[in-house]
Amino acid sequence: LAGAALDVVREDPPAEETYRRLLSLPNVLVTPHTAWYSEEALAKLQHDCAVAIAAGLAGQRPAHVVNPEVYDQ
Repeated sequence: LAGAALDVVREDPPAEETYRRLLSLPNVLVTPHTAWYSEEALAKLQHDCAVAIAAGLAGQRPAHVVNPEVYDQ
């Protein structure tokens, strides 16, 4: 393995010792769990949530059902 870029670790936030060990490795990049954030991403997230809620309220199946096996029960 040449390197790793981590946005998520097992413990969030990681224990101080874990964090210190990860940061000391020259081939590891660690970003905060908010690395996804941008104004555009937040606007899209809010829009997509509103569309999914509106679909559900209209009796339609939302585009991204987490557990589709129980949707029709």
